[in-house]
Amino acid sequence: PNFCLSTADVTWCNCCAPRLLCSSGRVPPRLVAARCDGRRDRAPPKGRPGRRRSAIHRGCYYGGRHVPQDYPEAAAHFRRAADEGHLGAQCELGCCYRDGKGVPQDDREAARLFRRAAEQGDLSGQSRLGNCYAQGKGDLQDYREAARFFRLAAERGDPEARFNRALSCEHGRGVPQDIGEAARYYRLAAEQGLAEAQLNIGLFCEQGRDGPQDIGEAARLYHLATEQGFARSQYTLGKLLLQEAAAGRALPAAPGEAARFLAQAAQQTGDEESRLEALAALSKYAHEPDVVKACCVGCGKTRKLRACSKCLTAKFCGAECVRRMWPVHKQSCKTFAAAREEAAAAADEHGAAPGAE
Repeated sequence: PNFCLSTADVTWCNCCAPRLLCSSGRVPPRLVAARCDGRRDRAPPKGRPGRRRSAIHRGCYYGGRHVPQDYPEAAAHFRRAADEGHLGAQCELGCCYRDGKGVPQDDREAARLFRRAAEQGDLSGQSRLGNCYAQGKGDLQDYREAARFFRLAAERGDPEARFNRALSCEHGRGVPQDIGEAARYYRLAAEQGLAEAQLNIGLFCEQGRDGPQDIGEAARLYHLATEQGFARSQYTLGKLLLQEAAAGRALPAAPGEAARFLAQAAQQTGDEESRLEALAALSKYAHEPDVVKACCVGCGKTRKLRACSKCLTAKFCGAECVRRMWPVHKQSCKTFAAAREEAAAAADEHGAAPGAE
């Protein structure tokens, strides 16, 4: 029920339909397995065989759905459909060449396939061709052309194209710099759930780049991106919560939540820059009890932690982190130990007071 069979001569197919209807009245000889989006896959207009409402997004062999993952087999199916004029297959085959999955890595061939789809009005093709121009892939380096293709795809609602169009407007790449226009496109992409756009428009709100500063709105947007596991937003949100708490403007958040976000960023493996910055922030705020209780400030781990034998407050994952963080933890260790002793003395005094009377 999660996939359908699409080909050039399919009249329509639906994942809930009991059978596949074809213009020939039989199952066509060449089938391309793809995920079904639940919409009808109508026959293309005469003379335009590649324009169907529903395109091949990912072959089952590519994503490993219902069959073992097999990139060469997926690329072969994409190529067969692309040769028949399927725009989505042209884009997916271009991705195979771009990433070197199932075929030799070839930026020029990827750009050619993206251009082939883009020139026929394919949304994904326009967005991906814009990326080729922006990143200089396939011997294409032209910020103006990149901005043009991003605009074409952005106007039709592609979230990544809207994000890239915003970047072009923010930094003046291929278009005049326009912060207001950049914020508009960031918001549109953020409303579609793109984590990178949610982070960037959150930065605009935090810094007051497109209107009055709004820390609360920035935190809300960071939260949305963080829920998707975006490492940069985890670091940014954790740092913002700690900064606001240190300035006496604490935002509504559970104790230790800031440290939890920093710990999540520190444990990410796909973004080394954010990981290192999160570790630096944990080290900077190692004097905060809520931080050192929530995670190991040496690596960001949150499980199997042991309390420091001297202050019994800060927690570490092992002896290696204790040794490495001791120069940072040394002073706060004394402070935590003193505070713990004072609290214990106050509790003893409070408990002894009724008896003394």
